[in-house]
Amino acid sequence: QGGTMGSILKTKTGYRAIVRIGKYRKNPIQKCFKKHRDAKLFIRNQESLIINGKCVIRKYSTLEEAFQKYLTSVSSKKKTFYYEQKIIDKFIRELPFVNKSLNLVTTSDFSEYRDKYLQKHKVSTWVRNLVIVKHLWKVAQLEWGYELKNIFHFARKLPKPQPRFRRLNENELTLLLKGNHTSQIMRNIITIALETGLRRG
Repeated sequence: QGGTMGSILKTKTGYRAIVRIGKYRKNPIQKCFKKHRDAKLFIRNQESLIINGKCVIRKYSTLEEAFQKYLTSVSSKKKTFYYEQKIIDKFIRELPFVNKSLNLVTTSDFSEYRDKYLQKHKVSTWVRNLVIVKHLWKVAQLEWGYELKNIFHFARKLPKPQPRFRRLNENELTLLLKGNHTSQIMRNIITIALETGLRRG
């Protein structure tokens, strides 16, 4: 079976116990705890179960499998199904870690992909698309019974995109003030607003 290969990593919220022994060397058992002693006890118990052939670990879906399950069981019941299907298909095609087990996907996996994505796309688009993945994660935790850490909590916060302001050009202003479809009352309101810098609210 091999010797004991358990380790404990300090995280921002506690400790992550990692068990690497026997057939779990390449695909370790991982679980997070708030207390160091609980992580240590978990490693000891899991190693004992593995050595004695009594350890039964639930197999985690890959990220791609989770995406497909989410499409079938969650997205298909939404009005935004076709939109979400398009986004998820893109994630499946482009995410280099899509074949990783859910419990092994990390914050840095998504962060590296995000940085490349933002070279060609807007921040607002990324934030909107990521909402789908975050909801998938929540469903996997609460409904599918997976023990997953919130990898998105530690991701760098992106600056909010600046709102777009544009002034009317002369042609647009002329159409507003002298167009056939603008009433005299509305023309007066527009003129006063422009001259006084009036703003809504």
